[in-house]
Amino acid sequence: MQFYNKYLKYKNKYLKFKNQIGGKPLTIMPQLCFGTAQYNLKETLKIALHDNGIRHIDGADLYGGLKYLEIIKAEIKEILREELWITWKSDNTSIENVKRIIEYLDCSYIDTFLVHLDFNCNHDLSDLVRAKELGLVRFIGVSNCENIDKLIKYKTKYNISTIQIQARPPGCSIDRKPLIDPNFIEIINSYGINVMLYGTMSGIYNSNDFSIIDSEISNINKYYFQKYCLHKNNILITTSISGSSIERNKNDIEKMIAHEELLPEIKMEEIESKLKRVVLNDQSKL
Repeated sequence: MQFYNKYLKYKNKYLKFKNQIGGKPLTIMPQLCFGTAQYNLKETLKIALHDNGIRHIDGADLYGGLKYLEIIKAEIKEILREELWITWKSDNTSIENVKRIIEYLDCSYIDTFLVHLDFNCNHDLSDLVRAKELGLVRFIGVSNCENIDKLIKYKTKYNISTIQIQARPPGCSIDRKPLIDPNFIEIINSYGINVMLYGTMSGIYNSNDFSIIDSEISNINKYYFQKYCLHKNNILITTSISGSSIERNKNDIEKMIAHEELLPEIKMEEIESKLKRVVLNDQSKL
């Protein structure tokens, strides 16, 4: 019995070490990402990670304080580090803050670290480059920068790999925001930059024009994934207030990747046409 107890102690220590240090990290960013900007995160994150096997989460300093970080830490600790992709956003890109986040989450490193709310597209990413060199982060980028020329400069100077913007079809308006180039995502992709799309549902639910698209709600995430992610390395961020849509989203995406249940072209055109008639609510503060 004494030997067995020592074995269990060693085994648990080894598993904890393996979880913290990890093996070879994921080489490709999982295309279905669970967003952690929600009030009942403790329940929904468990459903996403443990009940449905989602292996990409999106978090940010802005989303909460110590309790928020503790919830994430508690849910990711049972997952091998090399099997989970963590995208994190902050307007504080100092080495000290990057280390602080890693320490709070007990996650060894951040896979993708983005400058949060970089509306003016003029952030100095030197610290993130240094964090990358130190092995604290693997990839870097920005969120909410929609200026193509400045994004190209970011790519040239800092070699960003990822940006995050609110989802919308070509020509669709977001309240109080200028229209972006209809081919924005295709242009950005051509420079080797992945695009993470957020606000697919919240931008609609909070819109005054919700009734226009109400009948297509169940197809919205499928539309965005099929249009922007299926044949490209872009990422769809989904959330769920109650957790009820997490399994459905995962199953829908898996079937689309397997080319089992794609939306017909006429349905894609119909959804896009309706979305263009909606003025989406600005979700960029997320």
